[in-house]
Amino acid sequence: MKAARAFVIAALAAVVAGPVLAHSELASAVPAPGATVAGTVSVLTLTFSRALAAGGDVDLFAGAFQAVPGVTTTTSENVLSARLAEPLGLGTYTVQWVAIGADGHPTAGSYQFAVTNRPARPLWQWALLLVIPAMVAAGGLVWRRIRRPSADL
Repeated sequence: MKAARAFVIAALAAVVAGPVLAHSELASAVPAPGATVAGTVSVLTLTFSRALAAGGDVDLFAGAFQAVPGVTTTTSENVLSARLAEPLGLGTYTVQWVAIGADGHPTAGSYQFAVTNRPARPLWQWALLLVIPAMVAAGGLVWRRIRRPSADL
């Protein structure tokens, strides 16, 4: 009986303390991890699952891991923002970030994104590129079958 009571108390303590002990995690980012962005990028916005304290940092690296100068980081509620002195040029970039949770615990991570001068083709356009030729070919076969004289005459 004492073991069961101790188990119930420990389980309740874990359930109550779980949200308090949870750390801030990256919930979303703009540009997103793995994204290909058409046009210019002059601000990075990282949104976290919980409130942040001041002191976080964002470092940005281009190509062969060369630091991008002029990155200014600010923290507001659960958002870590990095303003760039100049818009990014074409290429692949690595974002390295450190966020300080409101509980004082740091969390860190990194991800990459690319900047290109042409927009990524939406999935529906790729589908059209495959479906339209298939429909034309099928239509041609049907037309040929309809136009062929019947051997029964």
